[in-house]
Amino acid sequence: MWTPLSGIVGVVLYVTKVEWLHIFPALFCISLVTLALNWFIFSLVERFRQSSNHQKEAVAAKEQGVRDSSPFFYRKMYQIILAIVLLLFLIVSLDFISKMGLVVSVTLLTLPFSWIWCLLLRKKAEFWPEIKHHFTHKIEEMSESFSIFLSAGFFVQAFHYSGNDLLVNQLFVQFNELVGVHIFLIMLPFITLLLAFIGLHPIVVVNLLAQSLKADVLGISPEQMALAFLGGAVLTFYLGPFSGTLVLMSSIINVRPMRTAGWSLLYAAAFSIILIVSVFLI
Repeated sequence: MWTPLSGIVGVVLYVTKVEWLHIFPALFCISLVTLALNWFIFSLVERFRQSSNHQKEAVAAKEQGVRDSSPFFYRKMYQIILAIVLLLFLIVSLDFISKMGLVVSVTLLTLPFSWIWCLLLRKKAEFWPEIKHHFTHKIEEMSESFSIFLSAGFFVQAFHYSGNDLLVNQLFVQFNELVGVHIFLIMLPFITLLLAFIGLHPIVVVNLLAQSLKADVLGISPEQMALAFLGGAVLTFYLGPFSGTLVLMSSIINVRPMRTAGWSLLYAAAFSIILIVSVFLI
């Protein structure tokens, strides 16, 4: 929800004209609170599922944790954390200096940063073969992502040229006046989730709505709108049947996506409460 390396974060901040540094503290705090609440809910659920199988799994997990607590493991973890912090710093600095946006900054920095990092780790020989493998194999697998971004841009331009963006904006203004700004802010993430259930990816939804909605006209701040859109996107990752995250997890555990989404209902409800409170506090 907060990392500039996330596609949805870059798109939301770009269309709402919100600076990442301005909203990062709020997003990071929401992530920490949600993580703690998810851990609490999971611990309560597990208390009702105590059995011999679960006890065996706990023992196996404990043994695995002991094996992972080697100096080599911690050294690798420190390297990963350092790489993440450095990359985030460079991305935010480039975006702040150049004003090109997070998406462009990430695109420009990812490849040279990874090459320099491999040099520091003395893995230069492995870098170029992996790059070649990525472009010859992985690019084809990313065709669906390309289609999503292209369709998002197409819909936005089509709405703009046809003038329907003004119609959509007027409808939301009237809806805002009907229910009030507070109810409108509460419902905005769920509108994103509802449209995801009919097959629209959250990136497409955000592009469509953000280009039509004007925060100043609606009487809300751009930060509130950005937070509501990001929250709606996270809800689609929890529950959206067409979400890549949900489908991937379902394929890993060999369970239908709708059933996996049902398991996430409790977590999604808890996240929604945190999100609503945060929208009004920001």
